[in-house]
Amino acid sequence: MKRSRPNRPWVVLVTLFLVTVLASPVSATVEPERPGYVAAKAFRNADLDIPVVRQAVSELGAERAQAVRQRLARLGATEQPARIDARSGRFETMWPATPLVPGTGVGNNLTWSQLQLVGPPATTTEALETAA
Repeated sequence: MKRSRPNRPWVVLVTLFLVTVLASPVSATVEPERPGYVAAKAFRNADLDIPVVRQAVSELGAERAQAVRQRLARLGATEQPARIDARSGRFETMWPATPLVPGTGVGNNLTWSQLQLVGPPATTTEALETAA
């Protein structure tokens, strides 16, 4: 004959309550931030920062803008996103006028067959072999 246990739901409730109460302070522990030794010794003078000065082609003088437009045309890049570093006169940003990778972007009509490929390379190794 099986011996039946008396139904004691209060034991289960008390156990759950104790587990919850005892476990909650563990999650409330927060370790204070301690800056590293080197970070505490760091010094930065704002006067030593070199500000970035970039200009759009439309912001350049007429003569300089014409020279930049000629360089962009030789490179096959568009004028609108191009930015010039004011100090060096070099391009800081430019986008190619034609897509380099097939995709679904605006104006991207390039296909894998135009690149003489069946589809995108499956692996990095295959991409490197194709490029070589």
